Amino acid sequence: MTLTYYDLEKIGISRVSEYIKSADHDRQVAEALEARSKNEKVSNTNNKTQHRHNLRLRRAH
Repeated sequence: MTLTYYDLEKIGISRVSEYIKSADHDRQVAEALEARSKNEKVSNTNNKTQHRHNLRLRRAH
C-alpha cells in the first residue's frame, strides 16, 4: 500500500509513525514464523533419518 502526501495529512503524522512501526512489526513476525517453519522442516527430516538409522540397528542385532 502506497501512501500519498495527501493521505499522510489526512490521517495525521503521528498515526503514520504508528503505521510504519506496525508494518515493521508485521514483517518481523512473518520472518520469525518463516524461520521457525524452516527449522521444523529440518528437525522433521533429522527425526526421520534417525528413525531409519534406529531401524537398521535393530535389524542388525
